[in-house]
Amino acid sequence: INLAIPIFLGMMVARYFKQTWTGAQCCSKDMWFVIHRLMMVLTWLLTLAGFFLIFFELGFEWIGNREESTGNPHHILGCVTTGLCFIQPFMALLRPDPDSRK
Repeated sequence: INLAIPIFLGMMVARYFKQTWTGAQCCSKDMWFVIHRLMMVLTWLLTLAGFFLIFFELGFEWIGNREESTGNPHHILGCVTTGLCFIQPFMALLRPDPDSRK
């Protein structure tokens, strides 16, 4: 599955359905938010699965310092992206409620 699909769907639902899709609810949350949260969790899980599958394929060996990878930051960017993706749900938990005093 392409990782861009759940990211795109989650962002589009949050952006365009936030104002209009407030009547339907699931678990006392607006439906747009439930779908947004599901897509973001799916993105998180797929990113972590892909990260670990890559290391599994390589025998859990870091190959970033090999001669042929000099000048190519792909492996470092992948680790940074995975790290940021990993901490994002925890940062979302720290976000205040929309109805809270700012």
